Amino acid sequence: MKEHSRLLRWRGPVRRALVGIAIGGCAWVVPVAAQIVPEDAREVRINFVGKDQVWVNDALMRLSPGVRIRDRENILVLPGDLKGRYAARLTTDYNGEISQIWLGPPRPERIGPITP
Repeated sequence: MKEHSRLLRWRGPVRRALVGIAIGGCAWVVPVAAQIVPEDAREVRINFVGKDQVWVNDALMRLSPGVRIRDRENILVLPGDLKGRYAARLTTDYNGEISQIWLGPPRPERIGPITP
């Protein structure tokens, strides 16, 4: 009976250690994807002001219905979640609407004013 109680006493710390190793091991395995931007993407200053419209280099443009916006970590971002000015690169579709955006860091002091 003493042997059984001694095993129960170690079960909690061992379980916590194994869970910690499992979680820590998974964190090291997941690599960060590199941001691959096509060469034909234009470099612009972009200001998100609404759900489907943005100011691009002092011109108002529409976002296409299936627009893909990626941040610096190459994670997809919804257009409604973005506010403010960014340095970015973008491509347009055959209708002239923005189809893909790759965001740089928000740097209002580097990209200058954008008139809404």
